[in-house]
Amino acid sequence: MPVFGGDNADSYFDEGVTAGMKGDLPRAIEFFEKCIRLDSSNSGAYHQLGKVYARMGKFPKAIAFLSQVAAAKPNLLPARIDLAFAHLNAGNLAPARDLFVQAAAEKPDNARARLGMVHCAYAEKQYEAAVIMAQDMLLTGAANFGVLYLLARAAKAAGRVELLPEAFERADKLLQKSLESNEDHAVGYYLRGLLNLLRGDLEKAEENFALAAEKADSAQHYSAYEEHFTLADMLAQLAQTREARGRMSDAKAAWDRLRALDPESPLLPAAEASNS
Repeated sequence: MPVFGGDNADSYFDEGVTAGMKGDLPRAIEFFEKCIRLDSSNSGAYHQLGKVYARMGKFPKAIAFLSQVAAAKPNLLPARIDLAFAHLNAGNLAPARDLFVQAAAEKPDNARARLGMVHCAYAEKQYEAAVIMAQDMLLTGAANFGVLYLLARAAKAAGRVELLPEAFERADKLLQKSLESNEDHAVGYYLRGLLNLLRGDLEKAEENFALAAEKADSAQHYSAYEEHFTLADMLAQLAQTREARGRMSDAKAAWDRLRALDPESPLLPAAEASNS
């Protein structure tokens, strides 16, 4: 029986939200599906299912649920923005861009809609435009890690190297603050690994990818700042970084761990996959 008070749609919805907050995404899906079976008109449950599937990297399913919510509740801006990000992560740039532009036109101060537009510009290789939009977000107070990391990526691709030191420093300080409050958090170490990889510090990138892989739960799907990853991604990044540093035996150990975790992982090199 749900701890929130009975076999009813509201209780199952609350249980689903709680499971999602704890990172137990399969359990969250189970509760939201029970909620819908008891109340098929509960758009909130459909919305939450879409968000959970997006967090798991299952973007076609996320799009299916979020599209229903957007159609039934066209004025529900958060659902449309979630749908836009699901399209973006699925590689559907045109619908993602259209949804972000519409959302930003309706609510110009919506940080997620604006960030989505930066992501679209970057994906379309409009790097200078992405830099300008990201800088504008920083000027208006939206200085989270996601904005700074995307600014650094776009600036590097655009050759705007003068912008990189400050972006790297500010992004790293935010991650450091997060890790100080939760040293066991695999997400912070993985994001720091990506940041150090971007700035070309392979030693620190390897160190952080190793810490992330050490602390990650093999059954957990992680998402933060529109980055989606699992332990498999951490191990692949660790192996590739070690290879780039010429640490081939240590790289092999990371590949071996990934192969043991998932022998059919698409992240394995061709030679590794063929031996699985």
